[in-house]
Formats: sequence, structure tokens, C-alpha cells
Amino acid sequence: MLNTKSKAQKQAMILHTAGKLFAAKGYGGTTMDEIAAEANIAKGTLYNYFENKEQLFWTIVCKINNPFMEKLHSVYQAPISAKEKIYRLTYEFLAFYTLNSDICIIMVEEMKALSFLNRGKKTTIKQLNERNKSFERTALREEEFQRYQQLSHDAFSILEQVSEDGIRQKTFKPQPAEFMGIALFSVLLMSAFTGYIRDIESDARMISETFLNGIVQ
Repeated sequence: MLNTKSKAQKQAMILHTAGKLFAAKGYGGTTMDEIAAEANIAKGTLYNYFENKEQLFWTIVCKINNPFMEKLHSVYQAPISAKEKIYRLTYEFLAFYTLNSDICIIMVEEMKALSFLNRGKKTTIKQLNERNKSFERTALREEEFQRYQQLSHDAFSILEQVSEDGIRQKTFKPQPAEFMGIALFSVLLMSAFTGYIRDIESDARMISETFLNGIVQ
């Protein structure tokens, strides 16, 4: 029992240390050697817990994302109006992205780097680096990219589902639910990642009301 607890504590320490390094240096700028040194453990010990850097990063992402998705599903299933769901979902998105902005931004950058490469077969690493240094491709493979992309899609799809429900209930105007979901999702990401959010509760109310009611008097 003690050994199991000790292993769990060491794993938690590794995840905490790696999370700080990823946040400070990005995914591509962080190595397993650095994580081991910062955690004050042998590199071989680190590999006993995580077989590579991507698995370590994925574990960190899932650790923060799983409770977030549970909250989103809880809001979606609540017996409240579509309008109130939009507000509560807006609050949960802002709270999550504000609290975990460093890790989430790394995810976005990794996915954008790969999407740039996939837009055209003639795109090269050199061209990508010249376009934007911050989007330099790292070690993520295509299949790894897909599962990070799926996390974003799962979160976005709940906004789309609420939009569909509101349209079906004639609460929202009949327009593409996917577009409505993307529009709100984009605003929430930019608001959180640019440091705009000052008070999550009041800002969530303002953003959701502006999204639902527009800006025309």
C-alpha cells in the first residue's frame, strides 16, 4: 500500500514538474532530460512512468481535460433553458481556459503547426518556420495530432448541441448550429488566451448575453 502511494506521489510530482516546464518552454522546447533533472530523478526512472514525452504531455492534458468535460456534460444535461446553458457553458469554458491557458495554448500551437503542414503537400518545415517561428512542428505524429484535435471537437460539439436544441425549441434563430458553436468557441478561446478576462462570472454573462442578443439596440 505504501509502495503504491509512493509511486502515485512520484508520478504526481513528475506531472507537476513537467507541466511547469511545458508552460515555460513549450512542448518542442522541453526534453525528457530536463524534466528528469528538474524532478531530481534519474532519466531511467522517468521512463518507468512515461515511455516518451508525448505520453507525458497527453497525461497532463487528460488530467485537466477530463473533469472539464464532465462539467460541460453536466451543464448540457441540466433541466434548464438553452439560454441558461449557453451562459453556464461560457462560464465553464472561461474558467477552464483561463486557469489552464499555458497547456491549452501549447495544444493549439501543436495542432496549428500540423494543420499548416497538412494544407498542402509542398509545405516544408523550413517554410513553416519562416511563416511563424512559434508554430514550428515538433515530434507529434499525425495519429497523436488527431487525438488532441478530438478533445477540442468534443468540447466544441456541446456548444453545437445546445445551439441545435435552442433552434429546435424556437429559442434561437434558425441558422447553422455548427456556425453558432464555432463563433462562440472562437470568442471564448481568444478572450481567455489574450488575457482579456478579469472576472469570470461577470465576463461570462457579458459574452453570453452579447452572443445571444447581439449589440444592436
